[in-house]
Amino acid sequence: MGYGSRDRREAIRRLAGLRRRLAATEDALAGAGAAMKRAEEAFDAASDRFGAAERALDEAREERAQARRDRYAARQEHQRAAAAADRLRQRVTELAGRLDRMAELTGARPAGCHRQLAEQQYSNRAIFVRWSG
Repeated sequence: MGYGSRDRREAIRRLAGLRRRLAATEDALAGAGAAMKRAEEAFDAASDRFGAAERALDEAREERAQARRDRYAARQEHQRAAAAADRLRQRVTELAGRLDRMAELTGARPAGCHRQLAEQQYSNRAIFVRWSG
């Protein structure tokens, strides 16, 4: 009989130890669950920030592409305007030459012909166009 009560007390002591370990394990499990929840929330927040950054990057890329297209169109327009200005300059030069030949044939300049003044004004405009373009 002595062994029976001693074994019973030992079993009760072991059972109490197991219950303490179970309670500690349950507490650790609850802590791990809370840590996992915090980690999931942090992941979701980081994922949201990453998505926002990707959208901003996509928008910036589209804006850059649009700016590139606008720059190309402006360059094309500038080239067309420069070509037109060159054609006009050539035409003015040709007309001025004709006026000079007419003046040589008639011995006088036609009324209202101020070629030197016109050339100076054209030269000033050409300089302005080059600097402003």
